[in-house]
Amino acid sequence: MTNGRMSELIDLLCPFRSDFAIESILKRLTGKKDIEDTLERLGVLTKEEISITVARNLKVAHDVDGNVTALKETVHNMVIKDVIGDVNNNQGTH
Repeated sequence: MTNGRMSELIDLLCPFRSDFAIESILKRLTGKKDIEDTLERLGVLTKEEISITVARNLKVAHDVDGNVTALKETVHNMVIKDVIGDVNNNQGTH
């Protein structure tokens, strides 16, 4: 049945506006396939959103790892320069 024919059937079953609640329930029941399709689509969109979030988190983790590595190298080089400077200073005083 098409949506128009279904509405006609519901109008025949519920001719009075006082039966609006019944009409609403019948429309919900007849739209079960639409609801299932919508829920399935929502599930697909949710999975896509989860995948996008995981990808972003991996990128952030990778960027942080790169920044930590660069900082570690910088600190290491600074410590080496300080040690070499201290050694040179000590050699000059003896």
